[in-house]
Amino acid sequence: MNPTHALPEKFIRDLERVCATLERMPQLDAFIRDLDRVHFASESEQRHGRSISDSDLAELESVLKEIKACALERLRSVGWPDKLPGYDPLLSPISLFGTLDFGRLETAHTRTLAWLMNPNEEHGFGDRLLLAFLRRVFRLASGTRLVGDIRVESETRDDACGDRLDIDISGEWRLPNEKVQRWLVIIEAKIDADEGEDQCRRYEEKCRGRSADERRLVFLTVDGRAPKSGTEELWQGMAFVELMALFRHQLQYLVGTPGFQFLRLYMTGVLKDVCGIRCGPANDSGNIYMIGDYLGAKRGD
Repeated sequence: MNPTHALPEKFIRDLERVCATLERMPQLDAFIRDLDRVHFASESEQRHGRSISDSDLAELESVLKEIKACALERLRSVGWPDKLPGYDPLLSPISLFGTLDFGRLETAHTRTLAWLMNPNEEHGFGDRLLLAFLRRVFRLASGTRLVGDIRVESETRDDACGDRLDIDISGEWRLPNEKVQRWLVIIEAKIDADEGEDQCRRYEEKCRGRSADERRLVFLTVDGRAPKSGTEELWQGMAFVELMALFRHQLQYLVGTPGFQFLRLYMTGVLKDVCGIRCGPANDSGNIYMIGDYLGAKRGD
């Protein structure tokens, strides 16, 4: 997070997201006003060949150092790095797709995520990853169980219009009151590509046209932003790091399954290649704010 190398609006958005996760949040109102003033002055001064005040930059630096100290404090409160199990993907230096130069290839991720969340595949995870995801997306009550007719597909194409659904998941669950419902989730993933014109609105219309008691559409991105089209009623943004945090809470139950090492290396790849986290031996020179999102997220079950 470097204000000199980021668009101002993106830096402010990232700053507010980071500070929202801290228990001891610095006072940002005056800081953001100062940041806007310095940014405006910087552009103006540079056009006239003059530099901005060192005192202004020093004040901004002190607030950023306080934010970093709070983030490190938060990391240590959740056991980073001493209490992490040795198998945690954060501690692995190897990216599954990075070795193939596919680290940011969207189709590689969507196909892999569909495979990992499909209870019928040979990885041995059952429905643990899928149910953790569904509990977060639908805010399901504890005790909800998946029942038959679970379908997970990736890269499904609508020949009529050429649209391709990244991940299409549907099935049934039994609620704690024993009521059985049919549900549907569509995941649209974006890493480097932009959302197509009205793309998410079109997906929403397709979703509404299918039979289901509950339906959600998830816009999976690096920063968890909402899509530009579509309605807030159905769409929700999710960051890749949040999904990895949900998976992380399930790892302890999956050790020894056939797909465990594949999952571990895949998660390392997402953290490194997509989220920009420096995995391997722990240090505080990487993206500690994203690490905080990964370690500090609530469980999905």
